[in-house]
Amino acid sequence: MAEALAGQREGKTRDHLAFGDGHNQITTPAWRDGWFVCAKKGSEVTAALTIHNLRQTAASLSIAAGANVKAVQCLLGHASAAMTWTCAGTVRRSPGCGFDGFG
Repeated sequence: MAEALAGQREGKTRDHLAFGDGHNQITTPAWRDGWFVCAKKGSEVTAALTIHNLRQTAASLSIAAGANVKAVQCLLGHASAAMTWTCAGTVRRSPGCGFDGFG
């Protein structure tokens, strides 16, 4: 992994991001033949799965695991923690396992 990431770090200082420039990160894939479509074809996930679904799931699971909603808000770039809670705070905690589904 270190070798693969070395190319991303080339010409950058420790303060620079490895991916993107702070404004543009990984580009949105083409909807017909982009990297995400190819990845879905090579897996058993539903064709309806979107990158936004993955983003929302990651945020929801982070909140369920105890992440601060303000931190998740910053990560997602939402205008308010209330927006983050509405969009991603749909995971319920369950005594014993910490997760009992989305709802």
